[in-house]
Formats: sequence, structure tokens, C-alpha cells
Amino acid sequence: SPAVALTGAAAIGQVNPLGPCTPHFAISGGYMSSNRGDFLCYQAEGDNNFEINDNWSLAKGKHLIKWGFNLIRFNANFPLQGNLAAGFQAAETFLPDSPTCPNCATLTGNSYASFLIGAVDNAQTHGFSLSSPRILQYGFYAQDEFKVTRKLTLTYALRYDLQPFPVENHNRVSQFVATEPNPGCNGCPGAVGFLGFGSGTLNTRSVVPNQYFATNFGPKFGFAYQIQQNTVIRGAATLADGPVNQTMAGFANEFQQGYFPQFTTATTDGISPAFALDNGFPLPAGIPLYNNFDPTLANGGGTDFFGKTSDKAPRVLNTHFGIEHQFPGRVVVGLHYNGAYVHGIITGAGQPLNQLDYGKYASYGQACLASSIAAQVSCPSVVPLPYAGFTGTVEQALRPFPQYTDIENESAPTGWSTYSGGQVIAKKDFSNGLSFLVGYTLSREMSNLNNTPGFFSAPAQNAYNPNAEKAPAYADMPNQLLLNY
Repeated sequence: SPAVALTGAAAIGQVNPLGPCTPHFAISGGYMSSNRGDFLCYQAEGDNNFEINDNWSLAKGKHLIKWGFNLIRFNANFPLQGNLAAGFQAAETFLPDSPTCPNCATLTGNSYASFLIGAVDNAQTHGFSLSSPRILQYGFYAQDEFKVTRKLTLTYALRYDLQPFPVENHNRVSQFVATEPNPGCNGCPGAVGFLGFGSGTLNTRSVVPNQYFATNFGPKFGFAYQIQQNTVIRGAATLADGPVNQTMAGFANEFQQGYFPQFTTATTDGISPAFALDNGFPLPAGIPLYNNFDPTLANGGGTDFFGKTSDKAPRVLNTHFGIEHQFPGRVVVGLHYNGAYVHGIITGAGQPLNQLDYGKYASYGQACLASSIAAQVSCPSVVPLPYAGFTGTVEQALRPFPQYTDIENESAPTGWSTYSGGQVIAKKDFSNGLSFLVGYTLSREMSNLNNTPGFFSAPAQNAYNPNAEKAPAYADMPNQLLLNY
């Protein structure tokens, strides 16, 4: 029979693959990375979603009354096949400082050399998984447009939105529980819990309480007043909840450790390799890869959680004030102010729990923090073992949960964005063969996120001082000029 050509992981002889595709390698220092940039072989989506909207209106005297409701249901399914993503740094091939080479640590080492010898700095591996989030949002509103006089019109409305926190159709979600004793570190606080019902689970579908706050109400008020025949002023303010897709964005990447194989690892001291690539990713021995409800399975790596406020939808305040005057020749000139203020934007990396508090420990110095807990260097005092059997650096020992590397809130409502803009517009409707629109906007948008929506944002540089992230937003455009004729 003809020979079958090997492809992907089989073609390179990868050890311990969890998927068929070629692994991804990221080599720091400007070297080209392979594949798409993560562990994915493929990801698909099959949805069965529906939306119902209904609105009514009633004109009676000076009133135009409107009311209605909407319901949105997302039934999504995300089958995913992964394999391995490994990162390589220069530190694994550098020479330590010595009397004969006092600057070796900074002058030697190369990330590509680390790749050539297979000295992996950090890695994550992921087998097949299936996520089936179920998401519901519904709301209703009532509005009245009241023509008080010939010159004055008022608009006022009230809306109420409900967005119960999503669930996974088969309860396949794992969750870091800060108060749960961890058998892998002599009962120290912080272990992985598993949603669902039965032995080894948390016996619940969700650890996030549904937030039916009074703040779910969204009022609106607006007015239009004719000062004189050709001059009108308008103003409006609307307070509303953010869209359902913000809640969905956080939950669509729910953590499923234990239900499906996904593991992370990294160098424990910044120097020694996490593992040798030739030996494959060090999969835990003697445990099932699927439906493994071991609370210690993430020890030595990262884990995630959903916080108690993860169901809180973003709050959006939109404001507007403007004045317009029509000049002869049907030319309208307007001055406008627009503002948009958003708080509680969902971000998948906005609440890291396990960062070292450098405000507290920076004085220890890099030499101390990077040194082994068993051979501490230049520390102001001896840093004790966080638990018996701990091995790692002083920095790791001083983390809030030293048995883990990173702990992220997958749906943290910690992002915010503010926009203020002034606008001058001149426009002419088509007449005598001419129409035009000229506009200039001077604005400023500030945010603590590098991307909006915040689900795709990077984590805070300092979780203990999130206000330091304040900066001009990624989409900030201070000056805009529009010309159309």
C-alpha cells in the first residue's frame, strides 16, 4: 500500500501531543513565530440563537407614547481542538555573572539558541474541548414624547434590562475558589472548584449571583426648544446598560480545566527551562485527561475565575447638547457637545489576583526576588516558605497564592472609557444645484483599557494601582475634519 505522508505533530515527532496540528513556537527578540500565535488547531462555532422585539405606539393629544420589549437568547457551541504553544526566551541560555565575567547575565543568552536546544521558557497545551454557553437578555421600556407648547417638546423614557449570568449547557466550567483548601500545599487557601452536581463538584451551575439591581433601570430625558423662528436648541441624556454581548464576551472563554485537558507551565526561577521540548509537555502522570475533578490540577500553573460582580452589565451615559440656526439659502450651522461615559466594561484580564505587590516588595531588589527560596540572595530578611515543600523563587513565594502563577477574572467589570467632544457643523440641503456638509470635531477619549471592547485588552501592569492605566484610548482621534459636497 502507498505510504501515508505524516503531517503536523506527527511529522515532527512531537512527544505528548494533545492535538494533530503543528505546535506554535514563539521566539522572543524579534524572531518569526510559527502558526497563528496560540495553541489552536481549529475552532468552530454552531449557534441556535433567536431574538424577539415588539413595539407599540399611541398618539393621543399632545403625547406620542411608545412601549415595547425585547428578548435575546444565545445558544452557542464552540468545539475546539488545540495542541501546544511554547515560548522561548534568552534567559535559558545566558551565562551567570562571575568574577571573570561580571556582565555575563546581560551580555549573553539568545532566545533562538534556547529554541535550538529545546529549552522551553513557558508553554500551554490544550486538547479537544466543547463550550456551550447559554445566554439570556431581556428588557422593556416606555417612552412619552410630549409637545408641551408649539416651541417646546419633551421626551422622557424608562427602560429596564435583565442579563442573568450565563451558564454552560453541561456545567463544564472550572473556577478558582480563594477560600477552598488546597491539598497540594498542605491545605493553603486557593484551589480549583468545578461547577455541576455530584462528587467532586461545587453542586451549582454558577458561582456568580444574578444582579437584579435597581441600577438596571435606564432613564432618558431630552428636549427641543425653538428660541426663535430659525434657531433651535436640543439636549438629551440617556443612561443604559451595556449590550448583552459584553457579558457573553467574558463567558464565551470560560475556564474548563479538569473537564478537558488544558495545562500551563513556566520556568520557576526565570532561568531554568520549564521542560525540554524533546521530552514533550510534562503532562500530569496517573490522572485522567477528561473529567478530572482534582482541586490541585492547576498547581504550578495558572487558573481563572468569575468574580461576584461578573454579572454586572456595563453602564453607559450618553449626553448631548446643541444649538442650530438656519441662515438664508437653507444653510444650517450648529454647535454641539457629545459625551459618552462608560463604566464596568467587561475585560478578560482586568483583575489579576496573583501579581506580586511591587509597592510592598520592590525594596527587596531584583537579586532577592529572582533568587531561589532555598538560596536567598541579598534579601532584607529571610523569606519563609509559604508551605512545606515549596520550591521556587522568592518572588513566587511572596505572591498572594504561591501555588499558582497567574489567576485571572475572565469577566471583570473593571474597564472604563470617557469621551467628550465639541463639534461645529455647517450643512446645506440640495438646492440650486449645490449641497454640502462641513464639520470639525475636537474631542478626547480616555480609558484604562488598550482596546474596546475590553475583552481583548491586556492585563493591568499593576493590579494594585489600576488608576495608573489611565491614558488616551486606543481609538482616540482628537481632531476630525469632514468635508462633503
